[in-house]
Amino acid sequence: MKKNLAIILTVLLSFALFAGCNTDSDGDEAGSRLTGAEAQVLVQAWLDEHPDMATPYEPTTIAGMSDELYSYDGEEYYFFELSGYDWLDILVHPGTGDMLCIATEYSDEPAEPVIEPLADYYDRYYAGK
Repeated sequence: MKKNLAIILTVLLSFALFAGCNTDSDGDEAGSRLTGAEAQVLVQAWLDEHPDMATPYEPTTIAGMSDELYSYDGEEYYFFELSGYDWLDILVHPGTGDMLCIATEYSDEPAEPVIEPLADYYDRYYAGK
C-alpha cells in the first residue's frame, strides 16, 4: 500500500511540475505574453511619462497599431504609429515588453530605418533638455 501511494504521489507531483512549467513554442511562459491592447497601454504609459517628447502641435499619442506583427532580428513585435511623428514608430515585444523605436530618415534615397531601444533614442534626443 505504501509503495502504491508513493508511486501515485510521484506521478501527481510530476504532473504538477509539468503543468507549472507550461511554455509556448517561443519559450515564453504561457499566459505571460502581452496582448495588443496591453502593449498599447504600455506604450501610452511610457509616452505619458515622457511628455517632453510631445510635438510642438500636440501631445504624442498612439495614432494606430498594425494588424500584423513586425519582424525584427528573428522576433515579432507589435507595431505602433505615433501621432505627430512621421519618422518614428514604436515596437513592443509581446513576450518581454521591451520597447524599440524605428527611426526613418527623410531622404531622396531609400534608407534602412534605424531600430534601437526606445530609451536610447529618448536619452539621445530628449533627456536633459
